[in-house]
Amino acid sequence: MLSPTELVLSDISVPLSFRSSPKARRLALRFDAQAMGLVLVLPSSASRAQGVAFALGQEAWIRRQLSRAQEVRQAFPPLRYQPGDTLLFLGEPLILELDWMNPLRSRKRLRPCRIEGGCLKVRIPQGSGLAEIRKRIHAFYKDKASQIIHERLEELGTFYGSTYRRVSFRDQKTRWGSCSAQGNLNFNWRLAMAPIEIVDYVVAHELCHLRHMNHSKAFWAWVEKAIPDHKEARAWLRKNEAMLRR
Repeated sequence: MLSPTELVLSDISVPLSFRSSPKARRLALRFDAQAMGLVLVLPSSASRAQGVAFALGQEAWIRRQLSRAQEVRQAFPPLRYQPGDTLLFLGEPLILELDWMNPLRSRKRLRPCRIEGGCLKVRIPQGSGLAEIRKRIHAFYKDKASQIIHERLEELGTFYGSTYRRVSFRDQKTRWGSCSAQGNLNFNWRLAMAPIEIVDYVVAHELCHLRHMNHSKAFWAWVEKAIPDHKEARAWLRKNEAMLRR
């Protein structure tokens, strides 16, 4: 990743970072909802100047992404990791509750997080700061994402007859999943916040890359075998990306 800069439009400046990709065949512009900025993917044949010219030609698209992200931020403000915050699990809202405990008196080995009565209850030692609260919540989502996605991989993998190797979970800024040439699958653990039909789409998408390492018509036809409404799922992710990446 090259050093970040800004893309100057007629009346606003938008954070812009560059990522060189030997595998990329053409310029690609992605929106980072967390940073409210842009990621410009450069193939080996393109210069930064060419990339900026390409990005400037996408002004209407950029403004739509910014507008959508602002709407989502108003509906779902950035998380403060404080009691009363609204979180999501499989598309359903959860209210954050903190269960402060005295580590000297608590001898039972209890789950750090649990869902109960429409709330995500987080057990936290007294005196813990924001970083520890965030760490426990992120660990909860990563664990749930692993459980859910492994279940969906088993079912959809059987449907497609797919064989894959390692499965890992990360917090990618611009991707929901990826598939390597070696057959390794990566998924964003924030998918645990999305409805299960969206999870199924991303899982099927990456499984189909084991057969087609591209986005050709043949690839999308293969996706459609398991996910007939994949276009709607893709649209949902684009519309709600900022909500999931808070």
